[in-house]
Amino acid sequence: MDIRKLEYFYYSQNSINAFIKCPLKFRLKYLENLSWKREGSIEENYYENIKQGLDFHLICERYFAGIPLGKLNNDDLIKK
Repeated sequence: MDIRKLEYFYYSQNSINAFIKCPLKFRLKYLENLSWKREGSIEENYYENIKQGLDFHLICERYFAGIPLGKLNNDDLIKK
């Protein structure tokens, strides 16, 4: 593991909670980029919603910073 990743790591509420609950899970998920997503419609919807939320927050950050939205501007669901 490259310890320099921590210098530029974006600490989210989820990543902090993962560290509090299980430092090993935090390391595997966020620092070593290992994923153990399970198959199934519930999990797929969960991850789709997470992606939509991340896109929404990115659009908000760009909008209020005056940065062009780029390809995210074409997402009809985000526009709503």
